Amino acid sequence: MKLTADVYLAPTCIGPRRDACAGTHGSSRQAGEGHHFSKSALETALLDAHGKRLGVSGSEVLGNRHRERLPVAWTLASGDTNKDIAGAEMMLERRRHKLFKLKIGAKDTKADIEHVADIKRVLGDRASVRVDVNMAWGETRAA
Repeated sequence: MKLTADVYLAPTCIGPRRDACAGTHGSSRQAGEGHHFSKSALETALLDAHGKRLGVSGSEVLGNRHRERLPVAWTLASGDTNKDIAGAEMMLERRRHKLFKLKIGAKDTKADIEHVADIKRVLGDRASVRVDVNMAWGETRAA
């Protein structure tokens, strides 16, 4: 990310007559393609700097915060159903997490679905389970 920021984004933002926001929208062809995480980091830094200049929080720059707390998902990514269940059970027991994200997409669709269903069956209503297919499924497969 630092390399992307240094090579592609910084030149669009720094210097005389440069628009700092151009780096997030891409004033050059290279800056405009991809680099989503780097652009997001830059945009967040710009919002934070703008908020500091105004003496307000970044959330106020965006129209104020809507929640006091956000649940954080614990990622279960071993690919082994029993290990993932044990990991979720441990987090539930410790009262650290009750929202879990399963990393799937490397196996065939049926195996992935069975993996998720088996975990949800054991956790039941005690936990919320989400999936991240790691961009492995196209629109047809996801349907």
